[in-house]
Amino acid sequence: LGYVTAMIGALILFGFWITIPTFVAVFLREREKASWRMTIGSAIAVTAILYFVFYRILGIDLHTGFITQWVWDILFPPE
Repeated sequence: LGYVTAMIGALILFGFWITIPTFVAVFLREREKASWRMTIGSAIAVTAILYFVFYRILGIDLHTGFITQWVWDILFPPE
């Protein structure tokens, strides 16, 4: 329950593109005791699948996160 709650909170604050690979990496390393190669590979694969399925094929823009959007707006102000 803790992992799911933390993931939902992180999704709201940091968005999908930061939360999902981080969640996959932390879960596989801490809970499943997977190797670093498996952990990094899985995080990259899941992120790539999300990108191609939702963003490229379906055209759905996933939530970027409140903190991530705020930082992005500070670094690259909209004109």
